Amino acid sequence: MTRSFGLGPMPGTSVAEAADIIVSETSLPHLPLLPAHGLGYDPVAVTAAMVPYVSITRGPRGWVLADRPSAPRLDGDLDACEAVWGELPAVKMQALGPFSLAASVELASGHRAITDRGALRDLTEALIDGLSDFSRGLARRFGGDVVVQLDEPLLPAIVAGQLRGTSDLDSIRAIHPEDLRDGLSSVVSGLDHEVLLNQAGYAPLWEVAPCEVLVSVDKVRGTAQLDGLGEALSAGRVGLGVARGGSAREAAVGLARLVAELGVDPVSLAGVDVFPGSTVLEPARDYAFVAEVAAILECDAGDL
Repeated sequence: MTRSFGLGPMPGTSVAEAADIIVSETSLPHLPLLPAHGLGYDPVAVTAAMVPYVSITRGPRGWVLADRPSAPRLDGDLDACEAVWGELPAVKMQALGPFSLAASVELASGHRAITDRGALRDLTEALIDGLSDFSRGLARRFGGDVVVQLDEPLLPAIVAGQLRGTSDLDSIRAIHPEDLRDGLSSVVSGLDHEVLLNQAGYAPLWEVAPCEVLVSVDKVRGTAQLDGLGEALSAGRVGLGVARGGSAREAAVGLARLVAELGVDPVSLAGVDVFPGSTVLEPARDYAFVAEVAAILECDAGDL
């Protein structure tokens, strides 16, 4: 079955309004993330709110690991979603993966947690335990399956060694892709749910299993990435980001042509997930667009 969903972030400040759009226009409702709420609703703080084992507070340059949490709890947002949704067959949650989380918080020393192997290990274990507990709570609240989306927006900088350290002259050593793959695989295998890996523009780590990799079509570059995309499509473990523009059928035809160029049967598109491949500025229209693309792929993939 081809699903349509959003990655999480949406404009606005009303959780109820966002929840209504989500349940009306997507086949896999997701918890709305509303950065316009202000400080404390960025991805780091929201992830920490899901993982009580990770306590953070604001420091002079960003989030710092602390003894007591200052990130907001999500109970109010979840109550608002429940009032709109009631019970659902499935719901998707979003959280930072271990590497982007560790790169986004500092130790008391001022160094990023990703520079300390022990801190990275502890954060990874806390993430597995915390997200497992949070997802079980979602299952009880909404009565359906839970899908976990792990966001790793900082992978490009991590792989390239472009993370800034304690000063502009201090750069953080790059992490080898194999170590990233092993670390992400440990989290995926530790979560008792379907996992979607959103790597936000980095050359996908197709080998991370058993998860589905989310990739925006316009960010796939080079022979290696195209070959990896073809293999993932053949294995049925990929979600495709499509930017709104033109008609939904034109977008579906474009996907079919890309798949054919990769030597993959376009029929495989009948099983991929579809999400907005660009920043969501008009949620109702963006979600309706990808829902229409998904419907076309599911019914007509072999005829495009």
